[in-house]
Amino acid sequence: MRAGEWAGTTAAILLSPLLIAQGLWVRRVTPKLPEAPGPREGVLAPGITPHAAPHAAPNVTPHAAPHAAAEAGPSAGVLRLLIVGDSSAAGVGAAHQDEALAGRLSTALVSALATEVRWRLVARTGVTARELAVLIDESAPARFDVALIVVGVNDVTGLRSMRAWLRDIDALATRLRDIAPGARLVASGLPPVHRFPALPQPLRAFLGARAVALDAALARWAQRQPDALHVPIPDMADPALAASDGFHPGPGAYAIWALELARAIRERGYLGGSEATTPRPASTQRARSSSDSKPGAST
Repeated sequence: MRAGEWAGTTAAILLSPLLIAQGLWVRRVTPKLPEAPGPREGVLAPGITPHAAPHAAPNVTPHAAPHAAAEAGPSAGVLRLLIVGDSSAAGVGAAHQDEALAGRLSTALVSALATEVRWRLVARTGVTARELAVLIDESAPARFDVALIVVGVNDVTGLRSMRAWLRDIDALATRLRDIAPGARLVASGLPPVHRFPALPQPLRAFLGARAVALDAALARWAQRQPDALHVPIPDMADPALAASDGFHPGPGAYAIWALELARAIRERGYLGGSEATTPRPASTQRARSSSDSKPGAST
């Protein structure tokens, strides 16, 4: 056990009655926001006047016909994107999938890569990394080039041990590789739980420290994988970016998050199943550490 884990365990034992009481109170008073409505798969292509979604970037059409990329010119390709995860992946805190992570990221990738993006979302509120491996068996597509993994907050609140967390991530990655050999894995960093407005102290500090530890372990895990990339959540300290429940991202936070993910995917060279042409560090450094980032998260 690492020194930080030992100290955290000791603190949890000493504060357990208070932490339990605060946890029960948070569950009772925190609003339960729904997952964002809207399609959970679609095709976006560059070079077409937008009309399907008011939040789309210029010259991008959400849910365009599959042949649309051919009209964008001979350089256009296709990126098949799978997004898997918990309530943040499912878009809790957004009014529609167009302004949630899936819609924002797909649109950002079309703009960043000038390519057609065929995306699919497999997400459910409350899932842990272990449960997510089961969920993708139910509805993941047979083929994808890039899988974005958004999971961890429920492992934090469920007090999953570091060893078990990494074992669950390994199993999840193995399942994704089995479904689509050669696909690239992008692990989003965990959010800064220590900033969640909905959590009182000392519960906020205790769970925040656990989130930082699990995210650091996730980054180290990605560095050991030849096909994985860890992308820390960008700095979003403004409380106004959080959803009304004080836990999840709001639409503005989803947009900032998506742009950072798109930048990392572009710089790594994950282009429609092609091999990355330039080796890069597995954990991108332009974004700030998860301990300084997103104001909302999943439950």
